[in-house]
Amino acid sequence: MRLARFCISIGATLALLLAMSPTPTASADYSISRGPNTSNRVILTFDDCPKSLSSFKSTLKAFKNLGVRVALFPTGDCIKAKRFDVGYALSMGHYVFNHSVSHPQLTRLSYSSVVKQLKAPGVVTTYGRPPYGAYNSTVRRAYTAVGMKMWTWTVDTNDWRGKSTSQLVSYVVRNARKGDTVLMHMQWHGFNATAVSGIKKGLAAKGIGLCRDTGAVPAKPSGISC
Repeated sequence: MRLARFCISIGATLALLLAMSPTPTASADYSISRGPNTSNRVILTFDDCPKSLSSFKSTLKAFKNLGVRVALFPTGDCIKAKRFDVGYALSMGHYVFNHSVSHPQLTRLSYSSVVKQLKAPGVVTTYGRPPYGAYNSTVRRAYTAVGMKMWTWTVDTNDWRGKSTSQLVSYVVRNARKGDTVLMHMQWHGFNATAVSGIKKGLAAKGIGLCRDTGAVPAKPSGISC
């Protein structure tokens, strides 16, 4: 009888420990740098804010005509300034994700301040890019709290240093590999049809495709499709 009770007690304890243990999920294999791009295609991503709403719209229309889908990470301040139209970008088949409200370095903020940066007027969605790619345990916790996964990049073009369109095309074609996420910015020289067309052709010559436009996308996607 004592042995039976002992076995029952051990079994209950083991069951409790198993219940308390974290259950492995697909998110355990999630790569912050590669993000939700699990394809073999390269995805071009653009941060911050375009120079104007009109240039923004004409550029996204040109990307659509090229059959290319990009991911855009505008700040909330940019949206407030009406230089970025989330609905238009989605209708053109491009993804729109969070890039904070005012572009601070989140690692220097308190937890509550980070959470505030991840809400409206910034994009409220499922993925976000911390400014400067900077994050720590506090930032990680804030993203989790708002139901957002971080997505940084695997190829940094450093376009903000004033590289020309031709320099950016050459850099991406030379350095990008299948499945990469390329970082550029909407206010610099990669955010135009000439650059993206050149990148598309250059990568195609290496047997690498860009993320393809397959129609309108949801505001809160569970993943991305290329």
